[in-house]
Amino acid sequence: MAGYRLRVASTTHAKIPRPLINIGRVGWAIRGLVYLGFGAAVWAVVVSGAGGRQADTKGGIDLIADVVPDWWLYGIGVGLVAYALWRLTEAVLPYGDWKGRALVERGGFLFSAGVYSALAWASLEIAAGDRSAGSGGSGGFASGLLANGAGRLAFGLAGLVAIGAGLYFAKQGIGREFEDHLDDDRLPADGSIVGPLGVVGHLARAVVYGIVGIFVIGVAVRYDPEKARGVDQALTEVGQTAWGRPLLGLTAVGLLAYGLYCVISAPAQQLETPREG
Repeated sequence: MAGYRLRVASTTHAKIPRPLINIGRVGWAIRGLVYLGFGAAVWAVVVSGAGGRQADTKGGIDLIADVVPDWWLYGIGVGLVAYALWRLTEAVLPYGDWKGRALVERGGFLFSAGVYSALAWASLEIAAGDRSAGSGGSGGFASGLLANGAGRLAFGLAGLVAIGAGLYFAKQGIGREFEDHLDDDRLPADGSIVGPLGVVGHLARAVVYGIVGIFVIGVAVRYDPEKARGVDQALTEVGQTAWGRPLLGLTAVGLLAYGLYCVISAPAQQLETPREG
């Protein structure tokens, strides 16, 4: 298909069990549903101009929970487990390289597996009736962490990591590098929409990570544990500024685009073999 760069499957790729690849693709689609909820939650911040609803990814799960039955939410939890398994597999594959850039990629895959495992747990808890699971109840932990110099340093480093991740997503979007991970033959008949959705979606993720990173670093520098509430607080503060609401509006649209990208491209996603190059 014109406009797409087919990632040539290596001989090591063929050794990956097909059922595991298919499970991961289901996880990609479910992950897209979560990002659709996340985008809708950010849009709610734009419309309200204040933090009526949490706008972090767990807030996105809360938003989905408001309109779907519990059995559907259980399905989302299982799907996120599948996606976490996909990323964990990429992190520990014995194939590929174990140095340089490949090692950094493996670390990123492992971190992603941990994040989505936590989101899967939150989704299953909400489905089981614990609505507080989707709330940002991390303020006490963050306050304790910021009470000492080492904790503040860790917070600052976390902010730098978030900004670095934002730059990475921006690079992925601008260079359309995400297309290297897609199998053209498995894209839908009209796959031309996948590229634009991926570009817009990755840039939106870059904006969110950048906002969160700057916010977290600011909290560490100012030593204000009361503001260490997570993504929802960061987006809410931005949304209360004159320039912030238009930015968040565009970001919300981008996150919705990324959710659609995940759903549509899920059948074409490939497991990665980390390489140093």
